[in-house]
Amino acid sequence: MRPKLVMGNIFSDPEQIKQFADKHGFEGVEWSFDLETLPGTPAAESEWVRRLSVFTPLEVRYHCPFHQIDLGHENPAEAEAAIALFRRIIRLVSKAGGKYLSIHIGLGRDTTEPLSWDETVENLGRVVQFGQGQRVQICLENLAWGWTSRPNLFEKLIRKSGAGVTFD
Repeated sequence: MRPKLVMGNIFSDPEQIKQFADKHGFEGVEWSFDLETLPGTPAAESEWVRRLSVFTPLEVRYHCPFHQIDLGHENPAEAEAAIALFRRIIRLVSKAGGKYLSIHIGLGRDTTEPLSWDETVENLGRVVQFGQGQRVQICLENLAWGWTSRPNLFEKLIRKSGAGVTFD
């Protein structure tokens, strides 16, 4: 497997991204979702999928850089809201024919105190299984601090949940 040079969605217009990628030799796009611009209806989802089809034949990988939205929050309502959000995005990625979705644990936090290790492992596993049912591989991305910054804990999260890895 040969590494590929990919670019982020640095422009809001997929056509502009595709033109830039072609001009500069990128082989793929990492599409980072923005909570403010998620499509809110089935018709809007279909339009979003249509707009992103311009990337063909580039590989598109999807990314959820969501601050303080954690699967393992100690507050069950917040954890369930995070699970529901990730399931919604997994369905959207699947609809677009995407195969990979990177997520984080603890992004935007300076402590893991509001997180439960056991709930994180369990709920990450649930999201991974849901992704498998939609043919989307959920990948846990490391961070510069927290559980995913510590190789032994990162490995445990991956092994116990079945998640793939995005290493940054």
